[in-house]
Amino acid sequence: MELRVFGLRLDFISKTQLESNNSSVELFRDDPLTPTISTILLVIISTFLIIWVILTNSLLLVGILKKNGKKNSTDCYLLNLCVIDLCVGVIVLPLMTAVVLIGYFPLSLSFCTAWIYWDYFLIVASSYGYTALL
Repeated sequence: MELRVFGLRLDFISKTQLESNNSSVELFRDDPLTPTISTILLVIISTFLIIWVILTNSLLLVGILKKNGKKNSTDCYLLNLCVIDLCVGVIVLPLMTAVVLIGYFPLSLSFCTAWIYWDYFLIVASSYGYTALL
């Protein structure tokens, strides 16, 4: 079964296809896990980006929650954006990195559907949060 997300082709391979020696099933088209300069650079940059997103949003979350005094509506919008971006760093970015690296979605079709749902949901929620701040 094939699914396209963001222009990437996601292949879903059943357990019976994996167990049989069917030559039509191409698990690794060009052996994407072979370490090349581009894959190593992609892993380093993606890891740095994921850690940066999680750390900065965690610090912002703690800062907003520990703020003394009266909290205004801007703080609520910033807290909303912080939680959304934290979810992007935990849910969306690691799996997107895995999809780009290995060329297919490594988990089940239902999990892929849920992941795509959360990706689009978080993008829309973040867009609404940004427009509310303007």
